[in-house]
Amino acid sequence: MSKDDAELPELTIDGQPIDDFTVLTTVTPRLYKTRKGTSELAIEIIQGPYRGVVFAYTTFDFIDRAPDTNGFLPVRFDCAVYENPNKVTLGEDFDLWTREFLLTWLAYLQTSPNIYGFAKLPTIKGIH
Repeated sequence: MSKDDAELPELTIDGQPIDDFTVLTTVTPRLYKTRKGTSELAIEIIQGPYRGVVFAYTTFDFIDRAPDTNGFLPVRFDCAVYENPNKVTLGEDFDLWTREFLLTWLAYLQTSPNIYGFAKLPTIKGIH
């Protein structure tokens, strides 16, 4: 079975399957070997217009350490693109895509009671 034909793991929120075509099902985690010889956790896009792009969130911080009145934790982040084999233009649309992915991932994580403890850590070096 090729990587393209591999079954993606089922994602759930509160035990209920999420839609098959959310941004979470268009990626796979990947270790990326840096020029320094170390490996970093990265995200490879396996479906859609950015297929083949490998990127990582290089900085990530919660703006506030407690949820707002709607239960959200405001965040800021930066990304680094490690591979772009199809030479896709990565402009504002890609920035919006990475934001959507991160917000969807955080919403998924927020179903775990441990996210608030994670947010209170004094230093966050990345999402792992």
